[in-house]
Amino acid sequence: MKRTTKMLSLILAALMLSASVLSACSDEPQDSPDTTAPSSGDTTTAEVTTAAETEPSIPYDYIEKKNYNGKVFTIATPSSSTRYIPGQFMTEAETGDVIMDAAYERNLHVSEALGVTIKHLMPVDSAGFAAAIRAENQAQGDSWDLISGFTKTTAPLVVENQFIANTDLPYQEDISAKAWYSAKMNDAALIGGKQYIFFSDMTCITLSCTYGTFFNVSLGERNGIKDLDKLALEGKWTFDKLLECVNGFSKDLDGSGTWDKNDQYGIGNYTARTSLTGSTAMTYVYGFGERTAILNDNGEPEIRLNSERMPSIIEKINDLYWVGNRCAEAGGADSAGMFAEGRLLFWNAIIMHAANYMRDMKDTYVALPMPKYDEAQEDYYTIISAASSMVEAVPVSAKDKEFSSAVFDALAYEGNLNVIPAYFEISMKLKHSADNTASQLFDVIRDGTVVDFGLLYDGTTGMFTLPAKLLGTNSNSFASEFAALKDKTLAYYKEVIDMMKK
Repeated sequence: MKRTTKMLSLILAALMLSASVLSACSDEPQDSPDTTAPSSGDTTTAEVTTAAETEPSIPYDYIEKKNYNGKVFTIATPSSSTRYIPGQFMTEAETGDVIMDAAYERNLHVSEALGVTIKHLMPVDSAGFAAAIRAENQAQGDSWDLISGFTKTTAPLVVENQFIANTDLPYQEDISAKAWYSAKMNDAALIGGKQYIFFSDMTCITLSCTYGTFFNVSLGERNGIKDLDKLALEGKWTFDKLLECVNGFSKDLDGSGTWDKNDQYGIGNYTARTSLTGSTAMTYVYGFGERTAILNDNGEPEIRLNSERMPSIIEKINDLYWVGNRCAEAGGADSAGMFAEGRLLFWNAIIMHAANYMRDMKDTYVALPMPKYDEAQEDYYTIISAASSMVEAVPVSAKDKEFSSAVFDALAYEGNLNVIPAYFEISMKLKHSADNTASQLFDVIRDGTVVDFGLLYDGTTGMFTLPAKLLGTNSNSFASEFAALKDKTLAYYKEVIDMMKK
């Protein structure tokens, strides 16, 4: 199949626009890491050849002989909770928005190659989507060929046998070598050779829901704090360094005597610190190399949250967020506004929010990885937002499993070639990165993203959200709270394993 090179051309054009360091609020792209401005057409040709040589194997090699003669392929999603719905699933025409146009290109390529008509349905909002999946499956209506739902509410449906296993999906049966599925994240969903939900590159949503620590470079420099991006690339960005930066940084800017969103703080969060189920605490727990639960060598679930140093970790997080007015109380759009307007030094949030809230930010900023526990820790780690990231699955009501599997695989492949570069290389690295160092840090964040069994299959046990509960109540009672949840959690984990082994 002959492919267009529109997205590759967009990336190369963006890289060539500027060789200078630009501020994060600029609308013009800049050089990406290890790239010099080409001096002749030969350089561009060499880059195109290199990119083509590194493309993953084309799925149309094993699907292309099929032509579905206009058969409708229907994707169902919730109608709310991310600005990328519906544009990341169905875009009727090119609009000039590079990310949405990439989704348009993806659908166009798949439609032409396989002879399908792609349709997108949004039956209900996110709160009712799980119930809608159950109802569709019970009715056996065969109306949906693929669903894409939020991880937190979709993964529990695996236990209810709502989705078709990879063993019955010929093109997802073994996705370990396919670049258009995240191998690291999908490993957590594969149990006993079976997998029912998939992290794919069909859209940029899950990638955009990766957590980082935004740092206001300009505000830091005005207060003698600088070069944290270089420190991070040297592997020396630690929790103690974060604490050192925020100590004594907060100021009552308006002199009101009341700490509110009009004042300056060392740190803030999109999810308010008082949330009992938010991800803030877990970004540090996972960032320190801890996990909620994994499958051991015998394929049995093993809780890892109760590590020897977890009580100390909880104390560290509570100290950061509750002592000395270091943390802003505001969350959501209020905290985003505080960071964009230069009143937060650090901001804990998913990287999607760079595009959501920082387009007109005057200060320069950079997205740092979550800090390490200490310098002895080898790698940086982070997590996705379970509430905002999305997974794909084929509902049991889908009658033509091969059709669902083939078109899904092709969409994921095209997303890898078009959508992910549009989001990551152009929107995030070029438009929202202050310089080449900042651009490299996006790679660090992405490479360190972790998903484990406990994140996916916590259900309503409360184990995954235990650190959030302790942070939200400023409590250090980890041992007793863990003991109260342990037996219930292990019983639920066993239920998940038993179901997937059937």
